[in-house]
Amino acid sequence: MMMDSTYNTNVYRIPLVVLTGIRNDGKNVLFGLALVNDETFETYKWILENFFNANNKQYPKLIVSDGDKAMYKALGEYKDVPIVHLLCQWHVKRNMKTGNSNF
Repeated sequence: MMMDSTYNTNVYRIPLVVLTGIRNDGKNVLFGLALVNDETFETYKWILENFFNANNKQYPKLIVSDGDKAMYKALGEYKDVPIVHLLCQWHVKRNMKTGNSNF
């Protein structure tokens, strides 16, 4: 599953969190969207709790994200669940070029 948020790209000028993945046949699938007021730990935790509850606690085995600190902390709340968290290659390369070390 890929978890990423956009900022200032919609008409409301608020973050849009997108949960996507890849089906068994290799095609993309949209799991969920959330228009939120902020990108805080509490917000990401709320998104994850609702997503996992809606899927009967069937957790993804792998989550790829942009390395947002609040998102990373929210994913860390599930220590008893074997979820591997990886960073998106595009974000890692971009941050290496700009010297931004969020990771």
